[in-house]
Amino acid sequence: MLRAEFAALCGVTKPMITKYAGDERLVFADAKHIDPEASLALLEGTLDEGKRRAALQTLADQRAREAPPATVAPPVTPPPPSAEQPRSAKAGLEEVKLQLANIELAERAGKLVSAADVERRAWEAIAAMRTAYDQARADTAEQLCRDLNLPPERVGAMQRTLQRLQSMALAAFQQTMGVVGEPPEAVNDDAPAESERASA
Repeated sequence: MLRAEFAALCGVTKPMITKYAGDERLVFADAKHIDPEASLALLEGTLDEGKRRAALQTLADQRAREAPPATVAPPVTPPPPSAEQPRSAKAGLEEVKLQLANIELAERAGKLVSAADVERRAWEAIAAMRTAYDQARADTAEQLCRDLNLPPERVGAMQRTLQRLQSMALAAFQQTMGVVGEPPEAVNDDAPAESERASA
């Protein structure tokens, strides 16, 4: 979708779309075209919510007209995170927002999505993020200490700092996902991870 088309979809001016692009709130399919679904997901909290929802509804109506009958979109399953290169908190949050936007579009297009399945997948995504962070935290702390020329005894403190950052990211993540219900015990962030207790 071209910038002018996306501006019309959102009910804003082209200069505002340019500003969103400068603020890295848009996802581009190529040099000239915007991915509207992914961009609307990133614009949550920035674009007026009424305009954002109206744009999502318009896209859903378009998809419903274009889709063949009785076609069900496959579930969005993110690739497992790599232990060597853990995803950042921002990337994880944006990924989940994109998943939510896809689910919302499918629901508005008349495709049945089980509420229980949405809730399960949401909390599984949170658990997967925590597992990736826990697996990478020790190695990341050691690497940061080496890069910053810090003594080895600072590794434990660095791990605790990373744990606090992880908890803050996951708290924001879970607040965004709170609309789907309470998290299961396995996704509760109150208890420290094994690697954190070992480093204390």
